Amino acid sequence: MPLVIMTPKSLLRALDAKSSKEEFLRGKFEEVLDDRSIEKIGTIDHLILTSGKVYYDLLKYRTANKITNTTIIRLEQFYPYPSKKIRNIIKKYPSVKKVKWVQEEPKNMGAWNFLYHRLRNDLPKECDLDYAGRSESASPAVGSYKISMQQQKKLVMEAFA
Repeated sequence: MPLVIMTPKSLLRALDAKSSKEEFLRGKFEEVLDDRSIEKIGTIDHLILTSGKVYYDLLKYRTANKITNTTIIRLEQFYPYPSKKIRNIIKKYPSVKKVKWVQEEPKNMGAWNFLYHRLRNDLPKECDLDYAGRSESASPAVGSYKISMQQQKKLVMEAFA
């Protein structure tokens, strides 16, 4: 069976989402992507875990607001759950006391319910695990572009709060 990779159309031309030719030729699939932009690991006390295109909104917000105490980790595979890789990345940030899972989907949809207990088991006991995203809903979308953009802005801000 061929490998099928889905991507939102908004990312097809996004420069931040672009891979180099070398990455395609010599790279490999990574289940978890650490934040390569962090220069001073000791200053990181807030860790965001996320998946999908919301990552680029988080990155843009962090850059625009000159936030330096937060790392953004991307979970590219939920199952089989990459516990060892997540634990190894979290160990790199010994000052982290707050971890947030961020998703665009409503709280009762998406990955939160699947990942919560798994993430909780991988975090040090002193770390808080919280959620930033849309409230629970019967529908995956609100049906209004304006309201959707307001919700997106709010969830991105909550991720860094």
